[in-house]
Order: sequence, then structure tokens, then C-alpha cells
Amino acid sequence: AVSIFAIGTQIAMPIILAIFFLDFALGMVSRVAPQVNVFQLGMEIKPALGAVVFLLMLPFLLAYIHPLLSSSLSHIMVVMTHLKLGV
Repeated sequence: AVSIFAIGTQIAMPIILAIFFLDFALGMVSRVAPQVNVFQLGMEIKPALGAVVFLLMLPFLLAYIHPLLSSSLSHIMVVMTHLKLGV
């Protein structure tokens, strides 16, 4: 269960960091130009930024997930073998 949380965190971290830096930049804009509606601007930009970062990391993500899926398949085969044998 711990490895699942660690893998999920590693996969989500680029998007989380990109949105954090966007929030930081929007906070700076809010301090410099208070008349700009930063809340509305953030609500429009954050989903697009998350999608762009996800699309940019997709090739790396596929290379990262492939070994995880292959090891999961071997674990599933072991469980199925034990279930079949009744052990």
C-alpha cells in the first residue's frame, strides 16, 4: 500500500508543482496589480496548465508505467496460480 502511494505521488508531482508555481506567479500578479481578478484567471488557467503538463509528461509516464504493469502482471499470475491450486 505504501508503494502505491509513492508511485501515485511520483506520477502527480509534475502537475502539482506546475500548479504551485502558477499559484505563486498569480500571487505575485495579485500583489503588483490588485485590479486583476486573479481568482477567475486561475480558474481558467489551472485546468489548461494541468492538461498541458500531463500531455508533455505522457511519453515519460508510459515508459515509467510499463515496468510497473509488467511486475503487476507477474504478481497477478502468482495470485491466480495460488487460487487455482487452492493453497
